[in-house]
This record gives sequence, structure tokens and C-alpha cells, in this order.
Amino acid sequence: MSFVVGEVIDGNGKYHVNAKNGKGGFGVIFKVTDYVDQREKALKAIGGSDPNDDDYLNEVHILTFLAPVPGVQKLQNNFTFRNKLCLVLDLYMVDMFTLSENKLFSQSLTAKIGHKLTEILRDVHNFGIIHRDIKPENLMIGLVGEAAELRLIDFGMARFFRPPNGFIGQVAANDNVYSDSASAALGMSLGKIPSKSDDFVMLLYTLMKLRRLNPFQAETGKERTDLKRKFHENPASVLKRKNRFLLGTARIICQNAVDDVVNYEGILWSLKNSAKNNMEKPFKLHVGRRNKTSLQP
Repeated sequence: MSFVVGEVIDGNGKYHVNAKNGKGGFGVIFKVTDYVDQREKALKAIGGSDPNDDDYLNEVHILTFLAPVPGVQKLQNNFTFRNKLCLVLDLYMVDMFTLSENKLFSQSLTAKIGHKLTEILRDVHNFGIIHRDIKPENLMIGLVGEAAELRLIDFGMARFFRPPNGFIGQVAANDNVYSDSASAALGMSLGKIPSKSDDFVMLLYTLMKLRRLNPFQAETGKERTDLKRKFHENPASVLKRKNRFLLGTARIICQNAVDDVVNYEGILWSLKNSAKNNMEKPFKLHVGRRNKTSLQP
């Protein structure tokens, strides 16, 4: 049984449930108020057979390890309540999918998001972790003072490719429930062992979605995989006219996927020079009429 609005979750701390915020592949998200500091937070409730199992606690381990990374959602608390693992997390204003539904992202804003996400992923990879689920829904905007900042969330599918013991390991190729989705990297859809380059392939797909390019829509997973393969062979077939500014970045990322490497500096340089923009300035978040929210570079 899930939690209901109005009840109090009394685990390792007390939280009043204000609203249901959404549902992901691995849990239900609630907006709650912390009784201690009276601040609103996100609470992710994950059901499972054994809350003490290491796989079940995977997201807790990873978020704890990534605590020093500025662009990653912060884990504030975790506990088991009614046989559900509860993760108390920073609450953010809006996700990129919702923003992109309201307004087409400009070239400069798209490039700036890609540049910032590249910096975040470089930090995450430096900690020996790959995310494996990069998409607009998992990119949030939070306010830090008056500045809007990009945050990467939902590490339910994330894995260590270099565990804390320092040994390089292979990530399982058959445990990703989203491998047939349009947002999954080509290599993942082909059943290959996931790697850092997959995160950047999904970053590229994400930037294309922000520009309302959805070239991998199809009835079956096989058809989607075939469309991805064709795109990787010739990105210019999709990135035309006003979307051509992403072509240089796409060629670097697609070649990186073939070579199984990540050229972070090359990707950053390409995005920085793809559209006129000041990458150092914070984003600006605007709430207009009818509470429509927009993001500007």
C-alpha cells in the first residue's frame, strides 16, 4: 500500500505527505514537509522484497558516494517504513520534460544545458559511476539563491563501473529495464555492456528531444534500435537546418560510442562553440501567466 496525502511517515524522522509528485520505474515520489526544519522535500518510496538487500539499497549507496558532486540530487535521509525503502531528497521546481512541453528550447539554451550536463557527468564518472537513464524527465531545475541550477536525479539504474575498492568492473548488460526505450543508448538497446559513452549518447538524445526531435519513435524495440543505428551512421540525416548546431557534438559522441571512450573536453568545446552563449552565467527561471514556467540562458 502506498502513502496517502495527509498522513505522517514516521521513520527515521517525521514527514507529512503533502502530495504525490509522480511515479518512476523504481518508486513513487511524494512531496513532504519535514517536521524538524519545516521545509518541503521529496520522498521516494521504493517497494521491494528485502529492504536490506544490497541491490535494493543501490541508489542509497550511490547517492551517498556522490554527495560531493554539486550537480547531483542530494540524499538527506533514508529509512524503511512499511516495508518500503524511503529516500528523503532535495525537492526541485520543475523537470526539463515539462519545460520542453511548454516551449521549444533555443539553440543557446540547449547547448548550455548540454555543456552543464557534460560537466556533471564528468564528475559522476570520476567517482566510478554511470547513470544509464539520462532523459529530460531526470533533469531538474532548482533555485540556489536567485540562480537556477541544473540537477541530475534518479540514480535507480546507476551502477559502479569502478567500485570504491578501485577495481575496474563490467556493468551487467541485461539488467536495464529501459533498454528498448527511445531514450536508451544504442549500445544498451543492442545488449552491449554499458559504459560511460552510453551516458553521453543519451545526453545527445536528450538535447534532441529538447529541440522536439524524436527520430526513434517506432512500434517495436527492434525498429527503434534500427532507427538509432541509422542515426549513428549519419547524424546529419536528422540534424538539419536549425538543428545543425548539434551536428559537431553528435559526431564526437557517436564516434566515442564506437571507440568506447569519452572525449569530455571535445564535447565541452563543441557545445560551447555550437551556439552563442555565456556558459558561465546561471540559468534564469521565469514563471509567467497561468503559472507557465520557462528557462532562459
